[in-house]
Amino acid sequence: MRGGTSMPGMFVSFPPVRMHRLRRMLDDRIRSVGLSPRGWTASCMTLVCLMVWPLTGWREFLSAGMAFGIPLAYAMLMARGGGRLHVTLEAPDAIVQGDEVRLRLTASYGARRRFGCGKRRFVIRLVVPIAGTRSFDDATGTSVPQPSSTSRTEEWFEIPPLADGASVTLDRSWTASSRTILRIGPACMRVGDPFGLVLRRRYMSDAITVRVWPRTVWCLLPASGSLRSPEGSPVNGTVDDGLDFLSLREYRPGDPVRGIHWPSSAKTGVPMVRQYEPWMRIATVMAVDADPNGYSGSDEFELAVAVYASLGEACLSVRRPLIVTDGTWTLRPASVPAWLDHCSGIAPNGSDAGRGERPEASALPTSTMWSGGEGVAYRFMVSGSATSPEWTGHHTRDETSGTRQVSFRIRFGERPSVRTAAWGTVAVVGALADLPKVMGAII
Repeated sequence: MRGGTSMPGMFVSFPPVRMHRLRRMLDDRIRSVGLSPRGWTASCMTLVCLMVWPLTGWREFLSAGMAFGIPLAYAMLMARGGGRLHVTLEAPDAIVQGDEVRLRLTASYGARRRFGCGKRRFVIRLVVPIAGTRSFDDATGTSVPQPSSTSRTEEWFEIPPLADGASVTLDRSWTASSRTILRIGPACMRVGDPFGLVLRRRYMSDAITVRVWPRTVWCLLPASGSLRSPEGSPVNGTVDDGLDFLSLREYRPGDPVRGIHWPSSAKTGVPMVRQYEPWMRIATVMAVDADPNGYSGSDEFELAVAVYASLGEACLSVRRPLIVTDGTWTLRPASVPAWLDHCSGIAPNGSDAGRGERPEASALPTSTMWSGGEGVAYRFMVSGSATSPEWTGHHTRDETSGTRQVSFRIRFGERPSVRTAAWGTVAVVGALADLPKVMGAII
């Protein structure tokens, strides 16, 4: 090949994505071996000595290779234990803040055990992290990763020697001091050797999730709704437009021609106009400010979530449609447990002021996205003492269709109060126990 030409396809370039996958796969393979830094040193020395010995013929290299290789092989054989140990984790799916988390571990052996394994004591490490939630930093007023709502990061279980087919059950319990989502497990067994050459982590079970629901209080709600026309005007009796046909009446001057029922008009000889049932507005729309800058501290933010959860639970308990929105997404919880599951994962969202984090579909299996269908009777907004006017203006609208708007301002430790604004009602809540009194004043 002359003139600097090259055959097409001779040089193959790998895209960055494939190189990244190859590097990650290689890292996973290296980690799966389970060698410690000392073990990698011993393996490299063994390989070098055994490769140099045939070239030089020096028996010293053979002796050195065997001195490094035999302990390494023995360590890898010792680290193979525990393959027949079966572990399961059990815990309640959801608890209320302040209750105990009861974790149960059940370990059992298979039918046949190799020689010497029955004398080993297995230590299983349980990691209890907080998954998908963040806490409030009172010093800076920002959201930070939450280390643990239980002041624990892991639990250690010591499995005693067991006979073939035997099992043991161990229990642990602690108090869930804050609202969060706990990810427990998987149970991990550390297997090593006396030389420190091999250190493997074997995951023995699946991870489980425990949702810690916020505390709630029972409170009254305003009337179930009001009769409205499709345009939103309050009415009594029937309306001239709607979905459910109810009756007929005689034509009046000014009635639209499209509302005339022609078959009935032909029979009676008098123009007859359709009459429909008015809409009953019973749905409640709710929103909470998730910006940590809108709250004076973690106590105020948690109180806002508790008020938010209590209002939603009150709506769902009497089977009122509940619509949760932040302006960009809209969700309709189908039951009280689904609603409290959603509230357990509410977290400060940092710099994205006024926007709650969109819940994952797997987090709310019994909830559906809502795109309309019920008339909105009430709009509840829950915010902090320092919430920006932009967030309030984003969620409060100049309603001419009869929707009643109530803004709950959370000010931790202050006395409750209710006042009227141009767009609706403003209620100040200083403690969760004050919410029933505030709702009584609003009603």
